[in-house]
Amino acid sequence: YFPNIKYIYLNSYATHLEEVNKLTKLKGISLCNNQLKEIDENILEKIEYLEIYYFNKKQVDFAKFKSLKHLRIVNYPFDDLQISNELLSLEIDDAPKLINLKEINSARLVKLKIENLKNLCRIELDCPKLKSFYIYDSKKVTNFESFLESCKLLQSIVIISYSDMNANLQNLNFINNLNCLEEFRTSFRILNGDLKPLLKLKEVFDNVSLHSKST
Repeated sequence: YFPNIKYIYLNSYATHLEEVNKLTKLKGISLCNNQLKEIDENILEKIEYLEIYYFNKKQVDFAKFKSLKHLRIVNYPFDDLQISNELLSLEIDDAPKLINLKEINSARLVKLKIENLKNLCRIELDCPKLKSFYIYDSKKVTNFESFLESCKLLQSIVIISYSDMNANLQNLNFINNLNCLEEFRTSFRILNGDLKPLLKLKEVFDNVSLHSKST
């Protein structure tokens, strides 16, 4: 028994969490197993970091857990998501029913990472403190430019599509309004062919491609 454990990873062999409750100094937990039907909310009330893989689990209202600062969700099977307004970092990987990211308490988010949200069409969040935005293989999003332009403190933007190398951004004009931006990485084609906004940045991923107006 190790009462001073701060972070714990539970794989598919874990079937209950009674012993975890005894870890008084626990700060983070990864629930990466398919045996748990429900999650003990007493644990979630005291931790700062949670990684959860959904396998037939009931939906959790993450907004109730004010101590959570970092949340990573994988295989999310629901069409809505609620988080605490204390959350600083949100990562979502594979959530086929999430079509529109909105009405989420995102006021304090400094990092947002989205992966494999293949049906996500719009991001309508108010993220005044967002510094890092990463999105992978979620090519249906139609309002990249307007969302990013509203996040004035952004320092890093990564927009990658491994599954479709023909994904597009209309232009890079939004970069002109992001005075804190240092890094921009994308695999998307820039339809208007203008890369001048990138000249202000410290780091640019070299897989930016142009798309001629005539093609």
